[in-house]
Amino acid sequence: MTTTIRVAIAEGTATKEDITRLEARLAELETCLTWRIFAVVGGLLALVTALERLIG
Repeated sequence: MTTTIRVAIAEGTATKEDITRLEARLAELETCLTWRIFAVVGGLLALVTALERLIG
């Protein structure tokens, strides 16, 4: 048990604060990726619409 504790201290363990910060950062990234996906889909829809008008 002592060895396990020493290894954990030496390698570093995540605190509740670390996990909270990580969760917040993941939420930010999720929001950013969601908006990027909407932008890409919107761009593709605009492209399809433009091509449809040009061809049709």
